[in-house]
Formats: sequence, structure tokens, C-alpha cells
Amino acid sequence: MNEMIKLNPPERCRIYHFANGRIELKNVISISISDSGTHRLELADGKKFIVKKDWLAIELDVDSWTF
Repeated sequence: MNEMIKLNPPERCRIYHFANGRIELKNVISISISDSGTHRLELADGKKFIVKKDWLAIELDVDSWTF
């Protein structure tokens, strides 16, 4: 498993688009990307998410690339 990368500044919003819908995550503060493409994310409120690699696109609301 890869280490968590702290995002500075945090992402205001990250939207994963899938063939059958989407998931919107706000205030993402850290991310880990596995070799398989699965993402582990932590939000500013302490919630944690695992997003499987079957996403089609990721939409980011950020001022600049963080990593």
C-alpha cells in the first residue's frame, strides 16, 4: 500500500465520474494511489473513502496541481 500524500492546499472538490454515476468529495486533504489505480482519500472532517479504479474521469476544483 502506498503512503498518504498530504495535499497543500487541500482540494476544494474532487468528483469521480463512473459509467453509472458519480461521487463528489469535498475538502480532500490527503490521497494514496495504489498500483492497481484504487484511491484512498481523507477529507478535512476526518471521513475516509476508498474509490475503486473503475472511474472514467476525475474532475478537480483546485488552484494548482499538488503532486
